[in-house]
Amino acid sequence: MRKTFIHYSFLIPLTLFLLHQIIQKIAQVNLPFLDNYLDPFCLGALVIPLFKLERKYLYKSREISRLEMVLTISYVILISELILPYFFPNFVSDIWDALAITTGFVWFLIFGQNRNLSAI
Repeated sequence: MRKTFIHYSFLIPLTLFLLHQIIQKIAQVNLPFLDNYLDPFCLGALVIPLFKLERKYLYKSREISRLEMVLTISYVILISELILPYFFPNFVSDIWDALAITTGFVWFLIFGQNRNLSAI
């Protein structure tokens, strides 16, 4: 599991997310495109490795099927783009956010260590 968290497919989105939060919240610098779409991209790239971590420690299982990954990302999109905006006005439902989350997931599929899921 440690390999997953030191792999560039995890570290790059995590670093981008943290740097963006520092720039946006602490330095008060607004970059509209990044403010809107970088965090959803990073969410899509980070959620599957975190799901694997949860699976490993709570269920002692290391295997995650592609179907489970797709369902997890679909669930994240459903919650973040349909349910949260319904209850909280600060959240905005946007098809582009869903696309950014999906793009982050594709990042994980292409660059992540997912060829042998049981070895991660």
